Amino acid sequence: MTVFTGSAARSLRWALVAATFCALRAGADETVTPRDPSATTQPPRFIRYWAPFERGKDVFGAYTSVTIRDGRLEFWHAMLDDDPLQPDDPSRLVDTLAVRRGPSLDKLGPPEKVLAMQDLIDDVPRLDGQPGLAPKRAFSRAYVMHDEEAGYVGLVGVHPEYKGHYLHPALIVSPTGKPGTWRYLGQLKGDPAEEISKRRVWSDGGTILRLPDKRWRIYTNGYGAWNGLVALEADTLAGPWRLLRDADGAVRMMTPNIPSAGGQALGIFPNVLRVSETEWHAWLSDRWIPDAIWHFYSENGLDWTLYGHQPEIIRGEDEDDIKCMRSFVSPDGKQIVGMLSVSGKDDANGHTPWVTHWSRLPVGPPPPL
Repeated sequence: MTVFTGSAARSLRWALVAATFCALRAGADETVTPRDPSATTQPPRFIRYWAPFERGKDVFGAYTSVTIRDGRLEFWHAMLDDDPLQPDDPSRLVDTLAVRRGPSLDKLGPPEKVLAMQDLIDDVPRLDGQPGLAPKRAFSRAYVMHDEEAGYVGLVGVHPEYKGHYLHPALIVSPTGKPGTWRYLGQLKGDPAEEISKRRVWSDGGTILRLPDKRWRIYTNGYGAWNGLVALEADTLAGPWRLLRDADGAVRMMTPNIPSAGGQALGIFPNVLRVSETEWHAWLSDRWIPDAIWHFYSENGLDWTLYGHQPEIIRGEDEDDIKCMRSFVSPDGKQIVGMLSVSGKDDANGHTPWVTHWSRLPVGPPPPL
């Protein structure tokens, strides 16, 4: 297996993958999924490796995650809720974190709102320099996992208002996941805190998991030589969090800097899935608005290769916008379930919903090239 290491290998890999991508854009592929004209939103026509995507009638969310407890799925997502102080004013909506439970994605119960984001955040100051917290503070890119010892742990990106100012990784925790039990651990201490003291950081969320030795690892972006996948580790959730680095002391870039259709490097909306200690998968969107989503594979979570032929998903200019791929392992452990966010139509309040489509592929290494 070819492993991505070294500057020479990176240059060769960049050229080869760029040529592959151009060829894919120019030609057809036997794995292209036909468009279903009966559905409101559609995934791109060009999708390889995945079974045909499915869509529920009311499953929404761009940054979704699934935890499995007692054989049931817990589908975590953000949603807008009426302002409790002015519930009759549709212009006043509150960002909340919610969970839906059910035996499968197409049989989820109603959303249970577990927290109002603004109520937790206590370290995002006003943008105008005046005392106090930013009145429109919230978080985005939530990823929720469950650990038997720590309970529910959420990796989120906090911001003062959603207008491109900054997006800083932070953590929320709860012993049970129920309303009223969530605590905000704050923005990440250590290397991330040092970075934001020097420059503007836009970190598009990612994945948090616990290693066998009980330390914690976060996969995210927004740090290092380019906007690709990086990793941070800490002994405890409180930190300090340290970026993994190469032999020269530079931030270790986990995946190569691959140009995509728009001429921009990939690296946003990262999602990492650990199937076992010897099987890891990662997905990255190329840019905003994504033209493609790429899939990577690793046997140790640190050295990554392309998962077969890539990119895995390519969006045509005439197709609905896509955002990111989130994933989980099916309860029987035999399949990877991928959740692709596809842009819907604006609602009455001008908000664009992201509709969750899902598909499956077998666990295991990439197919032969």
